[in-house]
Amino acid sequence: MTKDEIKQSVKMSEILSRYGLKQNRAGFICCPFHKEKSASCKIYDDSFYCFGCGIGGDVFDFVMQYESVPFSTAFIELGGTYVSKKGKSRNQIRHEVRDIKSKKCNPAQDPNELEQVEKNILMYETALKTFPPGSEEWYMCQFNLEKEKSRHELLSVKSGGEENS
Repeated sequence: MTKDEIKQSVKMSEILSRYGLKQNRAGFICCPFHKEKSASCKIYDDSFYCFGCGIGGDVFDFVMQYESVPFSTAFIELGGTYVSKKGKSRNQIRHEVRDIKSKKCNPAQDPNELEQVEKNILMYETALKTFPPGSEEWYMCQFNLEKEKSRHELLSVKSGGEENS
């Protein structure tokens, strides 16, 4: 789902129930972002505003503030999916990477392993550009890229070729 689709489908009342918060008849809660005795945080269908501390926003802002997480984490928790420039979601790319890894052959059976490793390096370099730096997927691609570069060096030495990584 996109950001706008989430905003349209997820109501603040659902977010409150997720965290065990309940609004009174007037639509107020005690603000979870500062200590108070009386309810000063007004809950609307698609947003909130605290008259005590001034914090307000939409469902994303509430999750970000409540859990102290960045937007990308709140977006995923609310059901969002990132789509790369090629139109593939993160999960599709992750599955493609997994499929490619599972199709790798035993080096004794595949004389073209060096060529395959070079393709894997290119794939991981491309995948790194699609994920936000610091994300779990980005780290996974970075780790696998380094692993493939090491394999490339080993295979280049074994085959008597020069190292070009």
